[in-house]
Amino acid sequence: MAVTEQFSANANDFLLVQAERVFTQRQTRRLVIDPDILGEPGWDILLCAYIAFRKGSPCRSETVANEIGLSAATTKRWIDILTERDLLIQEGGHFAISIGAEAKLSGLFSRQINEALQAYGLPTNKRGGDHSEA
Repeated sequence: MAVTEQFSANANDFLLVQAERVFTQRQTRRLVIDPDILGEPGWDILLCAYIAFRKGSPCRSETVANEIGLSAATTKRWIDILTERDLLIQEGGHFAISIGAEAKLSGLFSRQINEALQAYGLPTNKRGGDHSEA
């Protein structure tokens, strides 16, 4: 089962919805362009960790490897790199996004949501907050 489908999504968590949209867009690129020239495994792993966090679950490296189309060894190397840079936290066979990385990605997704709302002339979150109702 895919990381993004493991748990029922909270439709009121707009940051989760935005993260899933970004992840899905990245994965569907494979249908039209050779994935070997589009690789950003670190970003894909962070997206998976963020989505899992918003859904209340840690990630398993094997599941993420399957989700993003990498070998288990390559995924583990990237998880180790991201952990060394304080973007992920590893515990046992699981990993999770760090508090700092979660805050950065939440800020990014919040800005993306506000930009989309502005483009359509809709009211934005003036506080620049997280757009979630969780």
